[in-house]
Amino acid sequence: MLLTDMVFAVEFRTLAATCEWNEPALTARFLEGLTGEIKEEILAHNLPSSLDQLVELAIRLDKRFELRRHARAPGPEPQPQSSTVTFPVLTSSEPEPMQLGVSFCEARVVKVPVGPLVHVEGQAISIRCDVSDYEGPRDQDFEWYLVFADKTLQLTSTFEVNFADPSVRDWLNSGDISYHKLGDAAVELKFKKVRATDSGVYRCSTPSTDSVIRGNYHADVELKVIRDSLKVAPAIPKSAVNEGESVDLQCTTTRGFTEHTFLSVTWSIRKGSSPLEEILTFGPDDKIKVGDNYTQRYTDGGLLLDLPGGGFYGLVLRNAKPSDQGGYVCTAQEWVRQGEEGRNWRKILEKSKEMGKVVVTPTEKEEEHPKAIMPDYTNQPDH
Repeated sequence: MLLTDMVFAVEFRTLAATCEWNEPALTARFLEGLTGEIKEEILAHNLPSSLDQLVELAIRLDKRFELRRHARAPGPEPQPQSSTVTFPVLTSSEPEPMQLGVSFCEARVVKVPVGPLVHVEGQAISIRCDVSDYEGPRDQDFEWYLVFADKTLQLTSTFEVNFADPSVRDWLNSGDISYHKLGDAAVELKFKKVRATDSGVYRCSTPSTDSVIRGNYHADVELKVIRDSLKVAPAIPKSAVNEGESVDLQCTTTRGFTEHTFLSVTWSIRKGSSPLEEILTFGPDDKIKVGDNYTQRYTDGGLLLDLPGGGFYGLVLRNAKPSDQGGYVCTAQEWVRQGEEGRNWRKILEKSKEMGKVVVTPTEKEEEHPKAIMPDYTNQPDH
């Protein structure tokens, strides 16, 4: 199959974007379809660090070989702009070539969550891994690795008992880390109490049961374990205010780890024995969420945010009412983004502090007295 360099690049990249493969799998898929001379030239040197660079290199090499062929053959001057990337024409005895079409992505896919996965020390966590679009037995096996820049350590396997590297066997034998099958095609790596030293890149791999090696057989995800540095320090509000005055609710919230994490602050009130009622939340995306019973008041300007920075968060309740009497609470929550393109929020930590009770004294209203009725003498007869 012959494709011009531009058509090839666009079509391959377009189809690649629809697959859930990792870059090594796409790289192998791309190399699979190259002609012998281009593939040999590429493999004779270090592979480019990215798929885009590999595609560009293949196009440049194809242009170079095309120019050489034209230089050796009589005829008109070569036209580099019409160069082609050539896919091999196979005989019936050769394996089936890569097909650019609807079947492009029909191959094994191993998936882990999009990282980095940020968790707080001491929490019980798990990392899920799924495999799909595979051939062979319905029940698939899995292997977990810990990947470093200079080496890869074997952690645990669903089928090989002595799989773990000797340096991590005590870790596994203690039960601090283990695996749990979630079905035929899913597994999770579990941490009893995750530690900062557990931070790293974890690889989920599946041994091949396919008739043809195609797709991605492993997926990596980075785990970041941070210490619990979230602090909440509310200022004690004025314990008694008159109706119509303001209630100032000030809360200082800080954290030591700011990369990948975001804060939200919620002000709430507890009236007597009633459950905690949310007044207003700011964050984690710099948006404001108002409690159901305070929507109109916020719209009317009765709730004002004071955000000077430096971890200071303030909320002012203007024109206090007797219904504002109660115990106030400040709650800080630490969040991370997760999912594709960070579309979803996941809460990793929450801390609440009592701010104090506020009594609202109703304003005394002057008692209205009935007006005296003066007698009307205008129509009285003269005596």
